[in-house]
Amino acid sequence: MRWGASSSADVRSVQSPFRSGVDIEDYQLDPVVRAIQMPRVNLLVADDVGLGKTIEAGLVAQELILRQRVQRILIICPSSLQIQWQEQMRDKFGLEFRIVNRDLMRDLRRNRGLHVNPWTHFPRLISSIDFLKRDRPLRLFREALPSEGESHQAGEIMPLILNAPQQFV
Repeated sequence: MRWGASSSADVRSVQSPFRSGVDIEDYQLDPVVRAIQMPRVNLLVADDVGLGKTIEAGLVAQELILRQRVQRILIICPSSLQIQWQEQMRDKFGLEFRIVNRDLMRDLRRNRGLHVNPWTHFPRLISSIDFLKRDRPLRLFREALPSEGESHQAGEIMPLILNAPQQFV
């Protein structure tokens, strides 16, 4: 009963390892523990190749969702890794992500109108670095972010998880 009643105020217990479908190493829990102790999560995970950065990011995302500290998540990665991220988040954590690209933007405009903003339309998104740098997607993304004067509420925080190629880290 106590395990199922974890609250956002309880920083001693985490639920995400028990709700994921992965074998977790001890060091992969460190980002989760750090994240739940931060008033506003701001992490950089820069482990070597093959040490489980995707698992660490998924654990953090899942824990923040379970604690209702975040509603929207954006994963920014190279375009060659978008499908991999989408499959890993779905298969290992049960989190469905939409890939924001030109095709999704076109479909949304046809079905929902010209002024639809994909960054606010779906709760969990994946985008490539190159797509996000384009004029229209970047402008719509900036519109989705809170203004400088606005305070951040738990549901409005949009953490960015960046998976850059090795030469950029």
